[in-house]
Amino acid sequence: MNQLNGAHLITLIVQNGAWTPLGAISLAGYITCSRGLEYQNMNHRVLGAYGLVFTAAGTCDYQDDRGRHLELRAGDFLFLFPEIGHYYAPKPEVRWDEYFLVFKGPIFDLWRQHGLLDPDRPVLHSDAIWDWIARLMACLQNNGRTGMAEAMHQICMLQVLMADLQAAAAPPGSGPADPWWLQDACRVLGDGHIGQVDLHALATRLGLGYEAFRKHFTQMMGMPPGQYRLARCIDAASERLARSAESHKEIAEALGFCDEYHFSKRFKQVTGMSPRAFRHQVVGGG
Repeated sequence: MNQLNGAHLITLIVQNGAWTPLGAISLAGYITCSRGLEYQNMNHRVLGAYGLVFTAAGTCDYQDDRGRHLELRAGDFLFLFPEIGHYYAPKPEVRWDEYFLVFKGPIFDLWRQHGLLDPDRPVLHSDAIWDWIARLMACLQNNGRTGMAEAMHQICMLQVLMADLQAAAAPPGSGPADPWWLQDACRVLGDGHIGQVDLHALATRLGLGYEAFRKHFTQMMGMPPGQYRLARCIDAASERLARSAESHKEIAEALGFCDEYHFSKRFKQVTGMSPRAFRHQVVGGG
């Protein structure tokens, strides 16, 4: 469902989701050219549920009634909490695109009790923007399910996404700088091309044994080197699907897949949906 609101377009994917014993995703969608919450002269909004806002493009100012002031940028995930009043709005004259979910229920309260949802750590960041957009869209697919079955599937998928985000992302500005070898490895593995990289040769070039390289890379990036390379390739494919008119065959050839079938299979393996379904969801076309 698309709603044109002033200069921005709201697309709702989930609205009034069914309640389950675990909870519910009550609202989800995305906004292009968002204006954020536009009431600077009013009290901060208290959501009454958990929220997740993913900044896909632009920058945004955020503040809450705990006195926290943050600048959000593309790649930031902002978690909102039921009782914490908040306000956010994009920078003047800056396009800001956001994906959002509103959810609540005992399973998410349990996450909070164990510190997995932490109001003192409301923002996580990842540069793999299109990868996470694909993950968010896949989380909200019903795949033919209806009612309770659809709602349960979405809640379980959301928990998997949140767990993967905890492993792969980091709070902005936290922790020591990445070691030089990790930056170099990410540069080589993250060029957005599926072509083979000799991981043993890469480890040797970085001055590490292969097993040590694989172990430390997985610990620091949340996934093995080969999986990281595939994820970055699918990230590049997602951006092409969303921003270009290239055919699936053209994208497959440009990114080094052996054929369109292999591309589609790998894309669905990572995102949970086919390239066609992803393009339809994001841009409304086949």
